[in-house]
Amino acid sequence: MGGETLVEMSNNLNLIDIWRFQHPAESRFTWQNSSGKIRCRLDYWLISKHIIPRTCETDVKSYFDSDHNPIYD
Repeated sequence: MGGETLVEMSNNLNLIDIWRFQHPAESRFTWQNSSGKIRCRLDYWLISKHIIPRTCETDVKSYFDSDHNPIYD
């Protein structure tokens, strides 16, 4: 799959980012620099679209001892 973007790969493999699907309007970040001024969402939960009905609620939690925030289901 050389050169494909994450979106292209997800479309080709029929995958969905379940956190974004469940939280379409939220802005949550899974990484931030030490000052907290730069934040982004580096982590994605890509699952088959066929198992969406069997998926529980997902969440991104704050964690203060690391530059990464844990993701939960």
